[in-house]
Amino acid sequence: MIDPEDSLLAGPLAQRLEHMRLTIPPAPRLAVLPTLSRRHLLRTWRGGLTATGVAALVALTITAFAYPGGLAALTQDALRAAGLSSSEGVPLSGSGATASLKVSVSGGYADQVSTVLFVAVGLTCQQGPTCGIRGPYLTDQFGTRYSITGGEGIGVGAYPMFFQPLTGAAASGARLVLHVPAGNSELGIPLSGTLMARKARDLTPSTSIVDANKEVTFQITSLLYSGPYLEVHSHLSGDLQNVIVHSGPSGQMLSGESWPGVFVVDPSGTWQIPLAMGGNRPNVNDQVQDETRIFSIAKPGTYRVVVAQTNDRNSAPDSTWTVLAEWTIVVG
Repeated sequence: MIDPEDSLLAGPLAQRLEHMRLTIPPAPRLAVLPTLSRRHLLRTWRGGLTATGVAALVALTITAFAYPGGLAALTQDALRAAGLSSSEGVPLSGSGATASLKVSVSGGYADQVSTVLFVAVGLTCQQGPTCGIRGPYLTDQFGTRYSITGGEGIGVGAYPMFFQPLTGAAASGARLVLHVPAGNSELGIPLSGTLMARKARDLTPSTSIVDANKEVTFQITSLLYSGPYLEVHSHLSGDLQNVIVHSGPSGQMLSGESWPGVFVVDPSGTWQIPLAMGGNRPNVNDQVQDETRIFSIAKPGTYRVVVAQTNDRNSAPDSTWTVLAEWTIVVG
């Protein structure tokens, strides 16, 4: 619940983070850890995490029996969670530990949309304010930092973490260090092996959609297809109060808001939600909703990118949602 005395938590971006939906892939013998309250997550973001970092923390905080290590031993669940096939992984390895934390890397993948590592994270400490990790990130040999954008499994073995795409000279061959802040320290793990970013191609629609009645313009400013991934950068502008669904007592701070979501509809008609957020920090207020999302594309075909809303805040996105704008794209 949002604190009426905290203006930041009641702001549009905090509202969006509170209701953001990301794919939570299946894991074997799944058992959920005690859930942090949304209020606590938002205060964590307020304390210094980026918006994409909060999305990553919300996306996966789960525990299960560990997968066996090594690139060849990655399970189909782990690969499916990353939207990858067994032939697309690259051997990367590295491990490190502290008194309360064990981390190991068993593979990776990179393209111009995202950088993915399969990371096993295990906590050996008891619950407490210093028991846990916060905002893993990468650095390359040139000192460039890449923030986490999705996926953070604890105790699930080699599960995918998504990071910003490699840039500059590192795209042609990156030697990476994985940084895992934990408690009052930070674990740095140099990774053996080199990661190169595969190319992506532009599929950006040339037209924006204007809803004169709602006084809102819908635009896809960038659409990158890399094979396994489709990055959708959407930009909504205008009087966004006309496309925000309000619930609860009108005009009160405790009333809820459901902002329009962006989804991909595959050739079978199934609505896809993001694997991760893109590398750019969202820009959300009453006049602009600018966000980047990464979707898994299983096979070539004709897809739709839709902006949609619903009055039911607990429903999963599907054809019952109201479509505000849509574009048809062909990938393959």
